[in-house]
Amino acid sequence: MTSYSADGTRLTLHFWGGVCSDYAASAPAQSSAAVTVKITGVEREPGRPCVLMARRFDRKVALDRPLDGRKVVDVVTGEPVPRG
Repeated sequence: MTSYSADGTRLTLHFWGGVCSDYAASAPAQSSAAVTVKITGVEREPGRPCVLMARRFDRKVALDRPLDGRKVVDVVTGEPVPRG
């Protein structure tokens, strides 16, 4: 993930991914201090050749409540995701 933006109870995650996969975003953990987010990708046609080309994607996640200063943390790296 490269960054996120927030609007009320919606979080939009910005990231780079391959053009031959479908992506989904989730927030598996939400606490009073942080929202942990995750991007998952699935190949559309496994085993079929695909160009190695990346593009920027945006995926939305519904929050239990507005972000209100909570950190957004990448579940894979454990690092905060920058707002942007």
